[in-house]
Amino acid sequence: MYNIVGGYMAKRKQKLTKSGKPRKKPKWNSNAAFRGALRRVFARSPKVVEVKQAARKEEIKHNKDGSVSKKKRVLYQCAICGKWFPGTHVAVDHVNPVINPETGWVDWNDFISRLDCDKDNLQVVCSYTKKYEDETGKYGTYSCHYKKSQDERKALKLLKDKS
Repeated sequence: MYNIVGGYMAKRKQKLTKSGKPRKKPKWNSNAAFRGALRRVFARSPKVVEVKQAARKEEIKHNKDGSVSKKKRVLYQCAICGKWFPGTHVAVDHVNPVINPETGWVDWNDFISRLDCDKDNLQVVCSYTKKYEDETGKYGTYSCHYKKSQDERKALKLLKDKS
């Protein structure tokens, strides 16, 4: 594999695994691609925008010199912890998960009907990952979205292990 860099041919380094073997390219997963495309479309739907607007507040922002800025600071309230976060640190999440932890994956019709839900089933949650050190001295990440997603994944894994 050669790559033209700066006018000359240079051999491109292959990514290696921990054992030193060349890394294999993952196979195309069409189900994951479709699921991701449907989620991206839903993320731009009017329902999601309305839920985000309901959790929004604007406050006065000050410049470094102490004067009042022309733009206001926009914050969103997390439905779980109640703290206020900027728009880049929040996500709109389903109260009841799209893939039900009790039944697991059923079919595409169930997935689409659970994804496209009412506004009552949507909430704004913080997705800001901040590092913390727990009592054992290990570092981890914490956000309401992260914790909720981890709980849902654990429930799905238990269901998968039972069957």
